[in-house]
Parts: sequence; C-alpha cells; structure tokens
Amino acid sequence: MSDTVDVEGAGSADDRRQRRADDERGGSRTRGLRTMQTGERRMSRGGRRFAKALADGMRTYQDERNESAKNRRDGAITDFVDNFGAGFAEAQRKAAPASEDIITAFSTKRTRKQFRRAARAISRFFPFVR
Repeated sequence: MSDTVDVEGAGSADDRRQRRADDERGGSRTRGLRTMQTGERRMSRGGRRFAKALADGMRTYQDERNESAKNRRDGAITDFVDNFGAGFAEAQRKAAPASEDIITAFSTKRTRKQFRRAARAISRFFPFVR
C-alpha cells in the first residue's frame, strides 16, 4: 500500500483495497480486531496528513520570510506577522481533511452506542442536561 497522503475522503476506497488484499491472502485479520486495525490505519493516515500539512506550512513561511529578507533590510522581522499568517493559513488549509480522518476512525457504531449510553447515565444525575 502506498504511503502517499493525498487520498480523497476518509479512505473508504483504501479500506476496500485492504480488505481485498486480506481476502486474497486468506484473511490476515483476526475478526475481533478488524475495526481496531481499520481505525488505526485511519488514525495514522490523519497523523501523516497533519504532519505533512505542518511541514508545508513551515515551508511556506520560510519561503515568504526569505522573500521579505531579500526585498529589504530587516524585511524578515518587519513582515513576520504576514509571513507567519501565510504559513499558518497554508498549514490549516492542508490539515483540514486530517481531522475528518481522525474523527472517522472513532466514529463507529460501537463508539456512538457507548457515547449514548454514557450520556443517558449522566443525564440521570443532571436532569437539566436532558
């Protein structure tokens, strides 16, 4: 499987590809751990995407900083806020899908059921929460 980060969506095609590969090998997953492995893969994809976004944001900041320094004396210091803003915006734009990957990893039927159960238990003690 490829280590590229530029996958579309939450990785459902990637999950299907992994399932097909497992079927061809005779099923390399323990049945009870299938959801854990899928969640782990989505978490690692989100982490990879987030790290790449952070690196791209730093690269943008450094490029902008070098351009400011080249254009005028003390330009890197004078334009720090603008350069940092450009780098941060780039990182934020590229990291947006990472949060979806991480949330999708935990958004399973089981976790939603556990959350509802916990919310019901808490609402018994705090009636104003209902």
